[in-house]
Amino acid sequence: MLAPVRMIVTYPLYMAMERAIFHSQTFEKTWSGLRPKLEKGVELIAQEVHPQGRNFIRRYVYQEPATRRICSECFEEMFNNEVMSLLGLVKNVRKDIRGRQKQILEWEKDLIAAPKKTWNILNSTQSNLKDKISRYKSKIEYDEKQIVVLLDKALGSLKARGVRIDREQLESLIESAEGEDLAAILSVADCVGQVLKRLESQLAESNPTPELSKTYAGFYMMCNRLYLEAVNRALYQIGKVYMKRVAGIEKEAFKQINTAEEKLTSPNLSEAARATLKNNVKINHEILEVVKFYTRHLNKRTKELLEIREKAALNFEISLNTFMTMKIGADLADCISNAEKDISKIFAFEPPALSALYDVGFKEQFRAVTRQIRNE
Repeated sequence: MLAPVRMIVTYPLYMAMERAIFHSQTFEKTWSGLRPKLEKGVELIAQEVHPQGRNFIRRYVYQEPATRRICSECFEEMFNNEVMSLLGLVKNVRKDIRGRQKQILEWEKDLIAAPKKTWNILNSTQSNLKDKISRYKSKIEYDEKQIVVLLDKALGSLKARGVRIDREQLESLIESAEGEDLAAILSVADCVGQVLKRLESQLAESNPTPELSKTYAGFYMMCNRLYLEAVNRALYQIGKVYMKRVAGIEKEAFKQINTAEEKLTSPNLSEAARATLKNNVKINHEILEVVKFYTRHLNKRTKELLEIREKAALNFEISLNTFMTMKIGADLADCISNAEKDISKIFAFEPPALSALYDVGFKEQFRAVTRQIRNE
């Protein structure tokens, strides 16, 4: 009973959600939430890299976990853009498609024994079931078209931002097991690219002070740290999650092959049972071939990500060095400014003349003593 109601409510919402996501998630909105988190990360790294009083244990016990937590907070802001929202929408639509396909299968099973007519309103007739199947198939066709529309809009948005990706790559990104993690990297790269582009533009338009240059260098350094963190997380997912899952599937396929081959040695098997077992062996061998193919694919992805991580790590170290250089320069400029103010105050100070002290102090005391003597 709830399925038709859910469809009536869901379909208008899809377009509304799509419009809201692609038009309301502006860079300005992302930046307003991202900026304080970047500043917190810059402050943390600036404190912990200071050579005095810091050691190896403190860095990896305190700084690294704290920095990763800040990165997680930044990711929550940065992932809320077209790529990640697209993944969420497409996943929801495809989840609905799978649900409807499953329901269609159940109705087709019911068709086997469904009557042409019935007096019980709770029972479905063949015509009712066929009508439901037809309507669900229409909804699936509509869903597929909506996915195409979402992909086209996402591609247009990404290309406008300078992200080089074609439709086939985007499709494979969404379909692949590690797609969400790779899309997260793409999302971070996209957002980081926008931040750096805005910073460069701002620096070019203004005459930056040492403090402003330090601030921009800090943002640049933190953006590189975010990108490095995203790559590390993708590598972790591939190595600790997907590779283990694929290895488990491979192990299970070998187990089923061995079981089937053992059964095939039985002399009491019928021809039909023997044919089924041989078919199962064949299918499991095909599964093993796919496992080999996908393992190579994951290894290739890992190799590519390791190369990206090496470059990202180098960029982060360079940006960190740049930030600390700017910080030292800003600290020096601030020190000189404060020192000059203090020194100028010292030189501007003029002690009061002795005559003024006499006029204000001794003269009044003189008069007081004189009045006291006269009164006596």
